[in-house]
Amino acid sequence: MLINSGIFLKEVRIYKEILSAFSEIDGNRDFWRPTTYLLRDDLLVFDDLTLKNYKILDDNQHDLCKKHIEAILKSFASFHACSIIFEKNEKISIDEKFHEILFETSVDDIPWFHSGLEVIRQVALKNALISESEAEDFYECLFNTIKIMESNPFHIPSVLCHRDIWKNNLMFTSNPIDCVIIDYQTARYLPLSVDVCMVIFC
Repeated sequence: MLINSGIFLKEVRIYKEILSAFSEIDGNRDFWRPTTYLLRDDLLVFDDLTLKNYKILDDNQHDLCKKHIEAILKSFASFHACSIIFEKNEKISIDEKFHEILFETSVDDIPWFHSGLEVIRQVALKNALISESEAEDFYECLFNTIKIMESNPFHIPSVLCHRDIWKNNLMFTSNPIDCVIIDYQTARYLPLSVDVCMVIFC
């Protein structure tokens, strides 16, 4: 499904065309992303982060401590800073240069996304978490929120945003706590506050 939908190729191209350019900016001094060794339209090969003592948090460890949050925000600060420096150096926005790559992969006409939303709506209705009238407004409110986020009415600087921040897309060392960000399939050019809010509420 990922290959047929173009989502996997999107991630390949993000690593090949955007994150490789970011590596030239920070010289890999800030280790916030995995190193890639092979990039193909149907294959990505990374370094084994477990050899550097990185791991995904256990399933029974649901809550992130303050040091985890600080490590995540530090990695995202490096990630976002590369966007800003890239645009300053290239004198073109990432959205303009890579617009073809940064297509939407989780809303619009994506069947599995809408199926998931419908399940959430039905569960909320069944458990009386929302009323019938609120359920009718569910999609409209959600997609209006997304449109407002994309329109950036508060003029927050836009950068390449990860936009899929949860436990399985973050790997940590334990002492000190450092964070590597993985899985860039849903990345978009959006206000940097999108990632910051997702970190706070993930």
